[in-house]
Amino acid sequence: MLSSELNPVYAVGDFDRDGLLDMVLEVKDRGGLRCGIAILHRIDRSVHIVGAGRPVGNGKDEVACRGGWGVQPAEYSHRDGIFSPDLLYVIAGRDRGGWLVWNGTTYVWVAWD
Repeated sequence: MLSSELNPVYAVGDFDRDGLLDMVLEVKDRGGLRCGIAILHRIDRSVHIVGAGRPVGNGKDEVACRGGWGVQPAEYSHRDGIFSPDLLYVIAGRDRGGWLVWNGTTYVWVAWD
């Protein structure tokens, strides 16, 4: 179900590197207890839920409701002449968090050092 406890409630970016803007929405599990995000890929209209009772990849099954998430916009590398993808980040607590990165099949968790 849709939720509005996390910040932001929704965002856009090209997370699957297909050149089209995808959408991310804040969600909760059906019981309304565990927060997560739903990533909607524009190219095939697939929905990928991270958290909200499903594994995040960091050993948890939710995105911290009091934490937050956001989008790191793509950056252009003048040296390589390419753009990096837009990236989703999740703040799990004080100085803890990570990136949610599309690997071509699913979103994987990459913890911050």
